[in-house]
Amino acid sequence: MDLDAKFGVCRFPKKESDGTYRRYEVGKTPKSKTAIVTGELDQTLKSYILAMRTPILYDAFIRSLVIWTVDASGQLFYSFEEFSEEFDSKLTCVASLNLKYISGIKCLKLGHPTLLNFEEARATGELAIAPPEDKSVDAYINGRSGRYCRGDKTRVPTVRQLQNVADLFSSAVGLRFKARL
Repeated sequence: MDLDAKFGVCRFPKKESDGTYRRYEVGKTPKSKTAIVTGELDQTLKSYILAMRTPILYDAFIRSLVIWTVDASGQLFYSFEEFSEEFDSKLTCVASLNLKYISGIKCLKLGHPTLLNFEEARATGELAIAPPEDKSVDAYINGRSGRYCRGDKTRVPTVRQLQNVADLFSSAVGLRFKARL
């Protein structure tokens, strides 16, 4: 199988302007990080998506975000986007899309590079829940990742590569996923 064609070429995440990675992310891994195992049904993600597609939860959590990445070997990982710091020993707060501050404290989110410990990725992006009224699909994926994709069109997965990832999710979760730019 040609992984370059299926998911894109491997690339490292971009570094900050000073040549380093974000210090608050180095050495951190999201607690919700999960590997999609071919042939096994991921009930956690399935339950989450089905719950979030109900009107009351969809409206309340529309901005919640799941991030995903495909590593060099073609393995798919995902996590809920989490804050860097723990609020207590049992809970890592899940971040909301574009959330920058809580009560004046800057939110430091764990991004795509933390899913692979800053190693190479083939494709990265976000998973968004489809609105309850959309009966054709349960979730969408895109190829948005600031450090793996932003600023260089050659780093962004193609629609075909994104659909290949969507197909992996569909197979593992038992729901309908669709690629969306």
